[in-house]
Amino acid sequence: MTLVWKHAPYTEGTLLTLLALADWADDEGVCFPKISTLAKKARLSERGAQFCLKTLIADGAVEVEKESTGPGLPRTYRIGVQYLRPLSEKGVQLTTERGAVNDKKGCSKQHANKEEPSVEPSISLPSPSAPEDSFSLTPVNGKISNRPKKKKDADHRHHPFQKLIFKCYRYLNDRDPLWDASEAKMLNSLLVSAPQLDEGDFFHWLQNYVHSDNINKSDRPRMFLSRITSYADGPLNEYGKPKEEKKKGWMSA
Repeated sequence: MTLVWKHAPYTEGTLLTLLALADWADDEGVCFPKISTLAKKARLSERGAQFCLKTLIADGAVEVEKESTGPGLPRTYRIGVQYLRPLSEKGVQLTTERGAVNDKKGCSKQHANKEEPSVEPSISLPSPSAPEDSFSLTPVNGKISNRPKKKKDADHRHHPFQKLIFKCYRYLNDRDPLWDASEAKMLNSLLVSAPQLDEGDFFHWLQNYVHSDNINKSDRPRMFLSRITSYADGPLNEYGKPKEEKKKGWMSA
């Protein structure tokens, strides 16, 4: 159990489960508690104990020595060799206090040490002559650079387009519109989807919008911006079809 305290890379319920198994295990690491008994000793629910036990088995900290032979009968488990004896450079000699080597209750098999893969990231430090921005953290499974990402320049059209939107809304409602992040996001989406759209064309779209019959004047900008491209060719009637005549002069540019 001492080796579990010193070397087990677990915390909380998983550590308590491994400690409980180690407390029951004989000198060969074998034990066979019921899940209900294990849960009570580890101060967990039965479901929690099963989850922790599954984790330990998947990690190789515990092996299933023998499956249950019938309803209500427990499995037989064996604690991993790394928690039974200190690991030496050439391997581990498993013996028991109750029996000598080659005795029925002893064991003379040698087990080669298994080196666990490191979970720590390898750190690449810059050489004395390397620039400061060459420092990076490189995990085992991939590369991570600590260089900050460059922010994209804001679209220069955003502010003048927003001013036109406010003029349009004032024309329809005699007041300024509500404007928050959702409106700004919708306007940005429009600018990204139409990189060639200039201020004059956008003004023309808004002019067609205010003279259309299928609009709700109180719609927030984020709502009519989502369909503003529909008014690129002219005002629409109540059915969303092009109107025969276009009205002009709703506001000055």
